[in-house]
Amino acid sequence: MANFGFAIAQRRAIKGLTLKDVGGMIGVSDSYLSLIERGLMPPPADAKLEALGEVLGYKPEEIYVLAGRLPHEYRRYVQQNTRKVLTSLKRMRKREANCR
Repeated sequence: MANFGFAIAQRRAIKGLTLKDVGGMIGVSDSYLSLIERGLMPPPADAKLEALGEVLGYKPEEIYVLAGRLPHEYRRYVQQNTRKVLTSLKRMRKREANCR
């Protein structure tokens, strides 16, 4: 959570944007955004997360990875195909272990 906030704060500063600028662009208060940047609040919900990523120049998949979660279309796929996904993950872990 703190790494997400730190990365967002850095990118915002590089772009020369204030908390108020970014908050206004994505529809959240500057104080809420400050809490996120300081790691006191988790990354926002999907719609706000995607808007934040767009404002700061992240690709959609980058902002989700930074937030530590899957984009909603992947979450839905995992929920609908849990057994298949778990089997694939087990195979991947086994291959990784064999490569070491």
